[in-house]
Amino acid sequence: MIVSYHGGPSNVSTVRWWPYASFFCSLGYAWVEPNVRGSSGYGRAFVMADDGPQRLEALKDIETTGRWVAEQPWADKARLVIAGGSYGGYTTLIGVTRQQTLWRAGLDLFGIANWLTFMKSTSGVIRELFLTEIGDPDKDQALLESLSPIKDADKIRVPLFVYAGANDPRVPRSESDQIVKAVREHGVAVEYMVAANEGHSVARRENQIALGARVARFLGKALGP
Repeated sequence: MIVSYHGGPSNVSTVRWWPYASFFCSLGYAWVEPNVRGSSGYGRAFVMADDGPQRLEALKDIETTGRWVAEQPWADKARLVIAGGSYGGYTTLIGVTRQQTLWRAGLDLFGIANWLTFMKSTSGVIRELFLTEIGDPDKDQALLESLSPIKDADKIRVPLFVYAGANDPRVPRSESDQIVKAVREHGVAVEYMVAANEGHSVARRENQIALGARVARFLGKALGP
């Protein structure tokens, strides 16, 4: 049972063909894509409902949607996987640090682990976007620290899969390096895949195939029979 959260954070999940969803459904998984507060397509108030300090409340949507999935007759509530890329990877890290009893495993693709280091290492339009979405690291340091999964890395108890592009200009590999190092220091299983020829993407066919295969093996082991 995979619950996949989109990036952005103001993107939106729509009805479409998506290769990873199709692949994992073919293996017997159910795949769900919630649109939590901050998603586009539901009006301006909804897309702005997670800006700045409001994000502390908006993060509760992760647990709410996860628990809704767990209550469905087609779901295996004992084997819920939280997944996502970019801001969705950040969502994954929030889930496994703050909702430890809900999720059985996490899939984090180039997610943000530490808002303070992220804001120092990213630039351009991405940095400008997150000044509004999250806050200014100089003026809102306490808020950014409170929103950073890295401070709660010791609370992660479930197996974690992390993917990063070595040349990522948006969410630098250093964000993934941080969370992998911190979680491993506490003895939790982490599988880490770094694609040497990718940026903020899984664009090359060989990497798409490798990622799907590795995640499938990882989940098979993490979730059991």
